[in-house]
Amino acid sequence: MTVVLLWALLRMLDLVALRNLFLDLPVWFYFLPLAVILGGQVAYAWRWRLLLRASGVSVPFTVVIRQYFVGIFVNNFLPSTVGGDAAKVIFLGRDHRYARLPRQLRPTVPSRSPDPVQLIAVDVELE
Repeated sequence: MTVVLLWALLRMLDLVALRNLFLDLPVWFYFLPLAVILGGQVAYAWRWRLLLRASGVSVPFTVVIRQYFVGIFVNNFLPSTVGGDAAKVIFLGRDHRYARLPRQLRPTVPSRSPDPVQLIAVDVELE
């Protein structure tokens, strides 16, 4: 169904005018949003690193960035966002040989849930 709708929309577009519009835009118009999006993802990775450190898991920021972007990649191919979190935890455990999974899992929950009651419940449950 989606393909049919896209085909119908593309038939109604003036592709030459659209091409000229994109060619007339300045280069910074493309790179500025890309920089903002990447900066936001790096900030989220930094937050995840802080949560890891607070849980007693010390990982270099370069590793956290790599694992975070692997998680984003997995999120794009699985039907939910849980897959990316699971990938981050699995790679963290595999790469750094952490034996206790709940310790690694603990930082992923606060990054998804800002509710303090849920955070306390999860922390008590994982202890």
